[in-house]
Amino acid sequence: MILVKSIADYLLSKIEGRSKHNQFINWYHLSKIVIIAFDNQLNDLSEFLKNCSTDKIAVNVTIILNGKEQKSQNYPFEHTILNNKQFNIWGFPKTDFMSKFNNHNIDLLINLGAENQIKSLALSKLMDANCKIGHFQNNVFDITIQSELPLTNSEFLKQVIVYLKMIKRH
Repeated sequence: MILVKSIADYLLSKIEGRSKHNQFINWYHLSKIVIIAFDNQLNDLSEFLKNCSTDKIAVNVTIILNGKEQKSQNYPFEHTILNNKQFNIWGFPKTDFMSKFNNHNIDLLINLGAENQIKSLALSKLMDANCKIGHFQNNVFDITIQSELPLTNSEFLKQVIVYLKMIKRH
């Protein structure tokens, strides 16, 4: 498994990332956000989604399934579910999915995945977005929010709002 991850990291570094003109965007100028999350991270989203709804910001949560999809699962937010069939052996999203997904105007992409999760990193690199935010240092992200203390996803998302509200409006 380590060899596959090493190869995937190398291949991902060679892929040209898709990006619009990277820019820092003020919270109040956002209209569309995509959050990349794994199915075990969804409980931490409710407060952030409530803030987005209050400020009339559309959010799509791209859910990467770790386990099996539950037929009865009904998420109370706009979402896209990705299972293993949408990724190749290296953990990169297949081109048919990416071409469909990149036809949307995305102001902000937020990656809740960890540094060693190649699927979320590959999605972050290949999705078109004006600004990209992550937990860890990587040239894919325009903004990295790190802390000496471990942040829960809920705390991380609160920090995203704080930082974006600090950006001067144009």
